[in-house]
Amino acid sequence: LSLALSQRLLDTPQHQVALAAPQALGDLLAGDGPLLVDHIELLFDPLLQIDPLRALKLASRRRRLLVVWPGRLDDGGALVYAEPGHPEYRRYGPADLADVAVLDAAALRQEE
Repeated sequence: LSLALSQRLLDTPQHQVALAAPQALGDLLAGDGPLLVDHIELLFDPLLQIDPLRALKLASRRRRLLVVWPGRLDDGGALVYAEPGHPEYRRYGPADLADVAVLDAAALRQEE
């Protein structure tokens, strides 16, 4: 996703990127049938001014998405990206994930 989104925004002036990014993301995620979405790191860039989870949830209203989260699932059941203090840091608690199915692939591998 990051590569495709960055290519769509490449010719956008920096001061207009935040305005263009949601539409470009929506266009990329549009379509029929389920979609596997990987490499979402660009969504966390503060320049885009996107809330990654909110944007993905919005897109999932039109199409079923399976998203590979580039961060971790903490002990409290929150999805975390980056570390506190980092400009791209995000933490989504259980309330934010109420309508999201989360599978911890690392934990599943440990059970095998």
